[in-house]
Amino acid sequence: MLKRIIPIIALLFVSCCHPNDRLVYVCNGPCYDGPTSTRNVGECRDGIAECDDGGDIIKCSGETLPQPENNCTGKDLACTGTIDSEVPSVPCYTGQSGTENVGACKGGNTACVDGKSVCQGETTPQLPTDCSNPELSCGITDFGDGQYCYTGAQGTAGIGPCHPGEWQCQNNQEVCVGETTPAPNPICGQDVQCTGQPYYNTIAPMDIVFIFDRSNSTAEDCMCSEFPITIQSAMDIGDLIKSKNSNTDFGIVNMPDNTDSVAIENGYPAYFNSSVLTDLTTVDAFENYLNGENLVTYNMSTPYESTNNLDVMDNVAKGTFKFSWRPNMPHIVIIFSADEPDDYNTYGVNEVATDCQNNNMICVLIVSNNKANTSWNVAPYLEPNFKVFDLSNDSQAMANDIEQLFTKGCN
Repeated sequence: MLKRIIPIIALLFVSCCHPNDRLVYVCNGPCYDGPTSTRNVGECRDGIAECDDGGDIIKCSGETLPQPENNCTGKDLACTGTIDSEVPSVPCYTGQSGTENVGACKGGNTACVDGKSVCQGETTPQLPTDCSNPELSCGITDFGDGQYCYTGAQGTAGIGPCHPGEWQCQNNQEVCVGETTPAPNPICGQDVQCTGQPYYNTIAPMDIVFIFDRSNSTAEDCMCSEFPITIQSAMDIGDLIKSKNSNTDFGIVNMPDNTDSVAIENGYPAYFNSSVLTDLTTVDAFENYLNGENLVTYNMSTPYESTNNLDVMDNVAKGTFKFSWRPNMPHIVIIFSADEPDDYNTYGVNEVATDCQNNNMICVLIVSNNKANTSWNVAPYLEPNFKVFDLSNDSQAMANDIEQLFTKGCN
């Protein structure tokens, strides 16, 4: 009986073992399909025998088998017991195309160094930092990607046509090549000085009436005294007109409250009624008035008492406040006010905007930021004659908004 059992056991061991190394394969046990001499040598490792539902081994999962030699990995991937540290020695050059054998640059040969394949013995271009040694740059004249340069005024790069260039070496000197900087002289109709706006040397003639709200609410909303800020904004417009030799006339309406303390504190007379302070006059006379040289109230043909911003603007538009408007040119009315739309005669914003349109006037309201986009909105068809900008403690910003309304040109 024993003689029969022994051959059966021997047969089982043969059928479950790998022919290469006689490793017994057992489900979920170690397995290895590589040569016996490489098992667990170098980077080679056993896997796990996977079986199907019937208990038959289907594959050796997760094993690491030998890889070809000469990988220069610093590891024994071939599982020979020797670290891979060699690569075929062939000519090589890793410098920029066209620079080999130019100046000091030359090729080398491949070699394995510290587990990495390198081009040993080569000399590649040394990108110049001061262009003092062109021999080492091997014919390269630029500094490579990202070495941008810009020699124009700060804040002008990316504005209009202005843009950076790239440093290059020319005649052993660093030169910013390809940049565009602000032009020394303007060109009419273009933004060659990179200001963000085209330059124009003329402004068409027009008549402008400024309405100044000198009440305390304007001072509070501006976080400033309204006289220095709104007056300076009007002065900025006057200076712009003079610089363009525009035949533009200016008028002023005073809109105080019942105390007008800010005006008194600044040396201006207190007017208890809204009134025309100057008829349309030259820019020099207008600026002289704003500078306090001619504080004389103009006599209205129809006196009108009101401190309500809509009333005042509407009565300028309709002609209750008399001005010597010149025909055949734009008529612009500009009010600085921190108040919500307010009136004495129950005028609404659309009614006043309609009066501006019917009398061929552009009515401009410079009002507090929190009111500009809500209370002052008008019907879309009235918008060409009714403009709303933000009241600000930046006089030049307000002047820039007003300037958008001017007709500009070249001569």
